[in-house]
Amino acid sequence: MAFTKKALIVAFEYPCSDVSLYGPSTAALRMKECLVNYYGFLSEDVMLAIDDVPTLHPSFPKAQALQPSFFTVADDLIFNNSKNTKKQSKQSRTICTTLAKMVSQSNVGDTILFYYIGHGNRRQTSYTNNSGWEEFMLCGDGSRIYDYHLREVASYVPDGVNFTVVAECCNSGGLIEGLFEVIGNSTRSPVFGNKRPERNFGGNGLQNSPPLAVLISSTQSNEGGAIGYNDNLKEHKCFLTDAIINIIMQKEGIVTNLELVKEVSRMFEEKNLEQSPGLYCNRGKENSYFLGLEGLKVKKKDKKKEDKVGKGKGKEKM
Repeated sequence: MAFTKKALIVAFEYPCSDVSLYGPSTAALRMKECLVNYYGFLSEDVMLAIDDVPTLHPSFPKAQALQPSFFTVADDLIFNNSKNTKKQSKQSRTICTTLAKMVSQSNVGDTILFYYIGHGNRRQTSYTNNSGWEEFMLCGDGSRIYDYHLREVASYVPDGVNFTVVAECCNSGGLIEGLFEVIGNSTRSPVFGNKRPERNFGGNGLQNSPPLAVLISSTQSNEGGAIGYNDNLKEHKCFLTDAIINIIMQKEGIVTNLELVKEVSRMFEEKNLEQSPGLYCNRGKENSYFLGLEGLKVKKKDKKKEDKVGKGKGKEKM
């Protein structure tokens, strides 16, 4: 039985604003290429939601093949802030309803990835949660995706489905309420009392408590993040995404969640970055493969070895 692999990659650069970022859209394209090449995602199953056309260095492989996908995403997921009107759904709700539909329609063995690159922040909470803060992602139209929104989306995940969230933004530690903190110092023991009222994002099926998800954050709840400049490619880069892609390439796609975050942490320390990545998940998931998948290139190598062994044995029998 073939399992489904789908991803939603959201990258905000906030063009023509006082908080513009340079690099998220290019990082989103690189991550899409990584998912296709190392984990077997179909290009059409990786949705890109970006608010500015990326500038790609000529050396970037398959640049021409990847760029058209930006324009073929569903209209409500191509964010053009200059055309935003009151009639349009807020970007935060569009993202959450899309994710809720993706996870609630998935089956045992499927993989769903939500990858976010952009601004993040937090505010003090008036109710009890496990960090004492409401962490949130800041969308291009100013709307917010809070930690309790992501908790609700994750609560729609059926048992046996691999749902991973990667958040490259400030204050991203603990960005899904209720998950166990494996690496980090953003949360206390999970607390579920005095919750904010849930919103209905249209997910189907029963809701799980605690949520079923893996969260990899680029920072802790009290930390800011950074985007740097790649001297070799002469372009801006996003440190977490750059590190994840390099690790996946080095390990040919076969790496556990725990190994991945530990290696990212080591790379951050080497660059003297004042931010610490985090890992949050259900107990035991830290030792599962990233995305619940083994790298395709490793599998191909193993298959070639099996074929050689099979041919050799055949000759011996003759």
